[in-house]
Amino acid sequence: MKNLSKIISAKGKVTGNVNNVKLNAKYSATGDTITGRTQISISPVPKEIGASLAMGTNFNVTVICIQVAQQINGAVNLRTLSGGNFKRTLTLQFPDGSFFKTISTSKVIDENDIEIDIKYDG
Repeated sequence: MKNLSKIISAKGKVTGNVNNVKLNAKYSATGDTITGRTQISISPVPKEIGASLAMGTNFNVTVICIQVAQQINGAVNLRTLSGGNFKRTLTLQFPDGSFFKTISTSKVIDENDIEIDIKYDG
C-alpha cells in the first residue's frame, strides 16, 4: 500500500513579551494532512518564562494543527477553508484581571510550505 501522506512544513518566528520577559524565538512545525499529526518546536525559550509559555503555546499549536486536520465527512480544515492565509487574535483574561494576547499570522509560501508568525503579549 502506498503512503499517501502529504507533509506541510511551517517556519516562522515567535516574538513578544511574556511576564515582562522579551521573547525572540523560531517556530518550526510539520503536519501530515492524512493523519493529522503534527510536530512543533519553539526555541530558544528563556528559562524564566518556560512554564508560562507552555500555557500560551497550547493555544498556538493549533495554528498548524487546524491546517492539517483530517477532512472527514465533508468537514474541511482551515487550509482548505482559508487557503492557508489568515490572521488570528486570541485574548485571555485571567481571574486576577490580567490579559494574555496572541496574534498568529499564517501565509502560504507554496503548496507544501507555510510561514507562521506568532506574537505574545502578557
